[in-house]
Parts: sequence; C-alpha cells; structure tokens
Amino acid sequence: MVLGRAAFAAREVLHRTRSAYRAAGPADDPAVMEVLLDAGASDADRAHAARLLRLPTRAVLRAVAVAGCTP
Repeated sequence: MVLGRAAFAAREVLHRTRSAYRAAGPADDPAVMEVLLDAGASDADRAHAARLLRLPTRAVLRAVAVAGCTP
C-alpha cells in the first residue's frame, strides 16, 4: 500500500513536470533518468530523455538497481 502511494506520487510529479524536462532538461538531472524508466511516459518523452543522456538510439539497454547502496 505504501509503495503504491509512493508510485502514484512519483507519477504525479513526473506528469506535472515532464513538459519542463522537454524544454530544458540538463543531462545531469536525475529526473531525466526517471522519465526514461517511467513506463507511463510517452515514447516521445522517453526518447527525448535518452537523447539528453546521450544513449544510443537503437540499443537494447538494461537498468540495474542495488538495494542498500548509498552514492
């Protein structure tokens, strides 16, 4: 239940701010990665995020998250 609420809150924030990322979107902004990984984001928004991160356009990529690791 808590995870569902957190996902809803994150989705709402991304929905409200996604157009701002398309306008500016510096590549070092962690929100660009969030848009890229958001299954609810449009293909155009995800493609734009991938370009900002300078990812290859036709590559198959894999994301890995490590629990308990601090940057």
